[in-house]
Amino acid sequence: FGNTVLRVRDVGVAGLHRLLARRDEIESAEIVIEVAGMEAALPSVLKGLISRPVVGVPTSIGTGTHFGGMVALELAVTHPARIDRLALLCTSAGGAGGSPAVPPQR
Repeated sequence: FGNTVLRVRDVGVAGLHRLLARRDEIESAEIVIEVAGMEAALPSVLKGLISRPVVGVPTSIGTGTHFGGMVALELAVTHPARIDRLALLCTSAGGAGGSPAVPPQR
């Protein structure tokens, strides 16, 4: 509809210096739509830094290799509403390749 979209990537509370480096650019927007983690930390930080309206859209995508899949399982057990899908690959650390332990459910 004729609006210019500015995408600002790889900024957030874990890299606050990168966010601050683009603060003026973000402030120039009419509205800021922020897509980041489920904890909603970034919209709160943005609202403290800029005077524009901020819309926070939570998303959760995580990858990693921590304690043989135990961290992912712990997250699924303690916060099931935050998990859309979970695939555990080679959790025994004994395989050469990875294959889902359980097919993704929809």
